[in-house]
Amino acid sequence: MSRFIHLHDWLSWLETLHPKAIDLGLQRVYTVACALDLLIPASPVSHEFSGAFKPQDAKSTPTVITVAGTNGKGSCVSVLEQSLTYSSTNSSNTNSTAQADAVNFIGSYTSPHLHHFCERIRINMQPVSEALVCAAFAAIDTARGELSLTYFEFGTLAALWIFAQKNIPVIVLEVGLGGRLDAVNIVDADIVVVTSIDIDHEEWLGSDRNIISQEKLGVARAGRPLIIAETNLTPALILAANNDNSLLIDRDFFIRLHGDIQTVVTDEVDHSKEPGNSTQANHWQFQYKDLANVLPLPSLPLPSVAAALVVLDLLKIMPTQEHLTALMQRLTLTGRFQKAIVANNCVIYDVAHNPAAAIYLARRLLQEPANNRGKTLAVMAVMSDKDHDAILKPLLTVIDHWYIGDLTNLPRAARAQDLSVLLRRHQCSYDIESTIENAFHKASSVAGEHDRIVVFGSFYTVAAIQSLVNH
Repeated sequence: MSRFIHLHDWLSWLETLHPKAIDLGLQRVYTVACALDLLIPASPVSHEFSGAFKPQDAKSTPTVITVAGTNGKGSCVSVLEQSLTYSSTNSSNTNSTAQADAVNFIGSYTSPHLHHFCERIRINMQPVSEALVCAAFAAIDTARGELSLTYFEFGTLAALWIFAQKNIPVIVLEVGLGGRLDAVNIVDADIVVVTSIDIDHEEWLGSDRNIISQEKLGVARAGRPLIIAETNLTPALILAANNDNSLLIDRDFFIRLHGDIQTVVTDEVDHSKEPGNSTQANHWQFQYKDLANVLPLPSLPLPSVAAALVVLDLLKIMPTQEHLTALMQRLTLTGRFQKAIVANNCVIYDVAHNPAAAIYLARRLLQEPANNRGKTLAVMAVMSDKDHDAILKPLLTVIDHWYIGDLTNLPRAARAQDLSVLLRRHQCSYDIESTIENAFHKASSVAGEHDRIVVFGSFYTVAAIQSLVNH
């Protein structure tokens, strides 16, 4: 008999099941996955606690793509989701009709979610039902016996159980934290993508980019394709890139912009430029093998987009120019430079929550300046374990006024009062409110016709304001 009927009861229980919220390691989750018959025991490419994914239908052989990195993982997954879903229903638009007919579904597992847990587990871009997640949780609860699992481990196993039940042909798994010891690494990936490498989650991963690179690369498997979309290479990335099965950005595939390259591609923000004088790039070129497609500029980071296109080529379902153009024009991801009009105000939602993501956000804001030199107003709240000063610095000359407030009922969140100390130190113009919701109300009330409001700092910040707006 199932422990609970409703998903919210399961999730509340999961938050208290394991003594640690984050407990990196594979043995526990691997043991339960084997008990659920989700894995084929170790092959020559397997690690100590990993195996090939095993669907319910033993005749099918799914393709598993694992995406690791500091930032840009969700963007890569989104491109794969949207393109493969489109391909499965529009097979005539691909270069390989036979392959496209075979790809009827894509299952994706990402984290965290913004508004509902089921957003983490999707089939053909649609969140699965609460009933299906509850069924997965019940199966995991029975299989685990006395083993304790973390919230994330339960969620990972639920995704795998659902994909096995549905016999999903293409599965995309996003690494939650690190890579080598992340729960998704119990599955031997057929293709691995490593996006950006930067400093984040220092408590668990440290502050050395090379060591972080080694952790991310831990999801790769010997002799299988590894796509590296990071341009600032560490020794570990250089070593990995020299393998015959590796594909490296700026060596094997390329991105070229038509317009101002500095404000879009580089890792530094040119603060000497006035935003209004920034040349806007409208198109980019993707070069790979004999392809040289000129495409509309999407709202997502180009290295991640390009890496996803390389995956599509490896799957032998590279879209046509027409399909790629349509994909770039509609390509969006909730909470990633997502634009909306709220009470006649231009609002940009971005979950940027670490220094590298803040740099990218600053570049995007410089590339697309406010209308008629209007002001850029920030609504910000972050977690207490982040490098607040490093997040603020790239945006100091981009943001005209800051509105900060507390994320209530969230112990991990930094206090607005503490953030105000940094803003004062940098001589920023700011308002402090009791809650992040009040901060957004204040920004909305003063925003002029040509101004824009940027809501950023964490998934929780974006979720709080989107929930406020939706209600």
